Amino acid sequence: MRTSAMEPRESGRYVKEVLMSRPEVTEFISAGEIEGVMDPEGYIGTAVEQVEGKKALILEKETLVREDFIMRIFLILLLLVLISGCIASEPDEETLIEEDISMDAISISSDVFENGGMLSSEYTCDGSDVSPGLSWNGIPEGTQSIALIVDDPDAPGKTWVHWVIYNIPPNTTRLPVAVPKNKTLDDGSLQGKNDFGRIGYNGPCPPPGKVHRYFFKVYALDTTLSLKGGAPKSQLETAMSGHILAKGEMIGKYGR
Repeated sequence: MRTSAMEPRESGRYVKEVLMSRPEVTEFISAGEIEGVMDPEGYIGTAVEQVEGKKALILEKETLVREDFIMRIFLILLLLVLISGCIASEPDEETLIEEDISMDAISISSDVFENGGMLSSEYTCDGSDVSPGLSWNGIPEGTQSIALIVDDPDAPGKTWVHWVIYNIPPNTTRLPVAVPKNKTLDDGSLQGKNDFGRIGYNGPCPPPGKVHRYFFKVYALDTTLSLKGGAPKSQLETAMSGHILAKGEMIGKYGR
């Protein structure tokens, strides 16, 4: 082999022509084992390329190749650490809520659907799209406010939020049918923004296909939240964390 003048040797990388008639080179290329072929001057083969119309062996100083390999490993490990840190710092929203819940449970019921039963179209986008009536009991002592979230974990792409309402007075035991879609209700309760981008309740509106489940979740809190009206579910869950005394839920279903 002879040295090409395309790159100076001082750069730590240079080109040598490959003499295909030499058995050791032919065997090296056919096996595809670029790394590990070293010339007497301490340069190691890293690639085979077309250079000036000829097949050529690209060589680099062995120390540079090793340093590059070590740097790549370091960057991969750093990336893994950063990813794991992000995962650890962003707990699943349901985990965030569940870790605050005591053994107390709230019992929820409705006059318009049974737990696990089908919702009437009256309470969906196919009907009047008004909220169903709900009742609950089992609110523990020390409760300062009540919150409600309604969402659909079967929605494509993400859990879809249908209703967010909070700072419900602690002595409240029911919500009537067709709660007004206002940020502030007459009793001081506040309603947040759902995933339709609207205030208050918007009911099931699933794509055609399988039946979806709609979780109606009531939380008893040991504080009145400082949130303003119009807060989304994510802000409500963050504000509730560490303040949940009890929780109850029921499921309604709907399909099209």
